[in-house]
Amino acid sequence: MISKQYTHKTSHKTSHKTSHKTSHLKIKRAGKKQAHTKKQLVNAVPIFMNLINNLKMHHWGTHKYVVHKAVDEILEKVNVLVDRFVEVLVGKSKLYRSKYLYNFNINVRIMTEKAFILYLDEFIEFMVYISPKLEENDSDLGAIRDELVAEINRLKYSIVGVI
Repeated sequence: MISKQYTHKTSHKTSHKTSHKTSHLKIKRAGKKQAHTKKQLVNAVPIFMNLINNLKMHHWGTHKYVVHKAVDEILEKVNVLVDRFVEVLVGKSKLYRSKYLYNFNINVRIMTEKAFILYLDEFIEFMVYISPKLEENDSDLGAIRDELVAEINRLKYSIVGVI
């Protein structure tokens, strides 16, 4: 079974493993099944910050009023959900609170509508990837994750008809 390990993209160095670069995530594919641990959540805050900032940039950068309004509406909800997710995560994990909140890079870019949809798909893929751990021990984080994915899917629905 091929498993995926998500890491926040901080350099352009190639790995010895087969990798696929996406707009905001670097996905390493390994031949062995990897255990689901809290380490999967290490990249959550940088990925959430990238999402919020890229949503805002797309909100400002689109030339389509319908997309502008749809992103604005979803951005408000995503901000609340991301805030809730991180607060719960930090409340549950002393390691997260002490180590992973303070040093990371944020990637912000102007994207075409199609590239933006792909970016949202990749965000959803990350959220699905962390699902097994959340469903196993962290049902509260899993519930917030589900709401967040639903809002991103609503945004995709609003945008797809316009592009």
